[in-house]
Amino acid sequence: LALQPENVRKADALVDFVDGSRLEENAEMDNALAAYQKVLNFDPGQAELALHVAALLSRQEDFPRAIDVLKDAIKAKPNEPAPYLQLSFIYAKYLKKTEQALKYANQAVALDPKNFDAYQRLYEIEMTEGDPKKAVQALERAARVKSDDPAFWIRLGKLYASMVFKAEVEPKPEDVKRVNDFFRKAVENAGDDSAVLKDAADYF
Repeated sequence: LALQPENVRKADALVDFVDGSRLEENAEMDNALAAYQKVLNFDPGQAELALHVAALLSRQEDFPRAIDVLKDAIKAKPNEPAPYLQLSFIYAKYLKKTEQALKYANQAVALDPKNFDAYQRLYEIEMTEGDPKKAVQALERAARVKSDDPAFWIRLGKLYASMVFKAEVEPKPEDVKRVNDFFRKAVENAGDDSAVLKDAADYF
């Protein structure tokens, strides 16, 4: 049966994706990127592929193209937080443009307040900028989230603990209590998640 034009394009895009994967496995990165780009030209909203392509381009220090790929993904699917986080990472780590990095990280938080990656990105940016107070504010935003994901609270507890328990500084009792509360929330929501329970037990 003859395929409709739209289905022909989908089939071609799938072929390009498979071809790109094969070329990447063979370390033919330029050709792989060209194949992946054909897929994204057909459907720029393929967020997972866009993230992968942006990461490959970043390794080649082709940041303008990486940014374009991610911005196209955002235009196609503006409610998907992952491309915002990747943009934030590129602007913070490679381009040293803190304002843009914070903007995209905050957009990711607004889109998915229960995604701890976004708060961690804000924390890391502020710490890199030498502003621990603002870094703590990012974690306090996370602490106000109503989440029943035990991994969320474990990650928050570990990150908060990395600030509180410093060898050269005696931790304040209220800060210790704060960290304890995060790990207790993780346990309360852990059920039979052995990895979470082990992390909490190791901490206590």
